[in-house]
Amino acid sequence: MQNLLQLILRYSSVWSFLILEAISFYLVIQFNQKQNSIFLSSASQVSGSIYERYDKITDYLNLKKQVESLKQENSKLRALITNTNDSEFLHSTPLDSLIESSRYIAAGVINKSLIGRNNTITINKGRLHGVEPHMGVINSDGLVGIVRNVSDKYAVVMSVYHSKSRISALIKGKDLHGSLIWENMDNRYMNLKYIPKYYDEVSKGDTIVTSSYSNIFPSNIELGTIEEVREKQDDSNFIIKVKMNHQFHKLDYVYVVDFLDKEEKEELQKELNE
Repeated sequence: MQNLLQLILRYSSVWSFLILEAISFYLVIQFNQKQNSIFLSSASQVSGSIYERYDKITDYLNLKKQVESLKQENSKLRALITNTNDSEFLHSTPLDSLIESSRYIAAGVINKSLIGRNNTITINKGRLHGVEPHMGVINSDGLVGIVRNVSDKYAVVMSVYHSKSRISALIKGKDLHGSLIWENMDNRYMNLKYIPKYYDEVSKGDTIVTSSYSNIFPSNIELGTIEEVREKQDDSNFIIKVKMNHQFHKLDYVYVVDFLDKEEKEELQKELNE
């Protein structure tokens, strides 16, 4: 123990320098937006490269499971296409405008965090592939999250199971809009907020889908079903518990949604608010 203390005292100036250097670096990153952006981009690049190498090993070991997962996803997408072809929406909307309004960037999940209140995933597509911050990420089960940080080849996605996640949603067939929020630390459930009590048609088993108010996700994506509807005496809104369709721990492949007319819509909305 005495030798250890002597070693620390001998190199005390070095330790002091390193500590002050670390504090200075933190302050520069924390309070300068440009440096913060550069740091996050570089960190995403380095961590993404490490995650990708690890993912290649695990992919090889789990090829059979991944093939089965892709088969199930293809079957869901085929069913979705069939249902869409029979819908009134397709007959009332020109197909060309549906195709031209958005594109989907396929990506693999190379890392995901499942602990705590701020869950994220890392994908193997970045700025060079057309991925930018604030794009939505989905898969065949529903919503995955929103792109937060991007490097050239990788991106970090804030999952729907994140303390800052807010999803514009509605009760299908009833035109009741609210926000889907994760509050209970259980990624099987989320809460649908801001549905007033005077709508007495809200009931267990109702389907929750994405609303058309969002500029991040396509509308009418099925998210889950209402598990429980409760009332609180001092609140004018229902407390609605939603059982989610998504199985986050099984996430392997995703699609980044790029709305090609997003900027035009945002400009129009900005003009209306001025």
